[in-house]
Amino acid sequence: YNEAGELDNALADYNKILELKEDDPDALINRGRIYQAKEMMEESFNDFSTVIRKNPEIAEANYYRGQLLEAVERYPVALEDYTSAIEKGFKEEDVYVRRYTLAMKLESWEIAINDLNWLINDFHPRESALWNSRGICYAALENHPEAIINFNRAISLDRNNEEAYINRADSKVALGKDASAFSDYNRIINLNPKNGFAYEGRAIYW
Repeated sequence: YNEAGELDNALADYNKILELKEDDPDALINRGRIYQAKEMMEESFNDFSTVIRKNPEIAEANYYRGQLLEAVERYPVALEDYTSAIEKGFKEEDVYVRRYTLAMKLESWEIAINDLNWLINDFHPRESALWNSRGICYAALENHPEAIINFNRAISLDRNNEEAYINRADSKVALGKDASAFSDYNRIINLNPKNGFAYEGRAIYW
């Protein structure tokens, strides 16, 4: 029923399972996911929380509760749930993507870098966006030489990555490499004459 999209029928089945086998963790997790799909957030939260309380070793409950908390913009506690899931051995790519994205939003740069290291090394060594994101984290920590290394790699993987050019130029400015930054702003304008950030960056050099 659940896979066929018949959520009400699936919900009825899981309710029956839980009548017969109270607090079954698999049933609670699956029912919680159905509640979430039906936007019944409180009920979903309660099911995942019951599993975490009674079966704390089950990482999936933290992962799915983290998704729920992220959906309602409770980012710090969502980050905590993703961290708990990872610490309990949950190794799906998506949990690292979600955690690094939230970590960047919350300016938890070291967490984001650790997750990006894992994603780049184990999943997507040639994904330009990941290298750019890691460069942003290093730049936020004022480690501009390391940031530039990452932006260089992002650009080598995607010559049209305007954001990486902008970020690299900004890091070059921070290091006093004005001529090189000016060159990057020109490259961006050649790629996209409507990129206002590039004109703004270049304007200070005229």
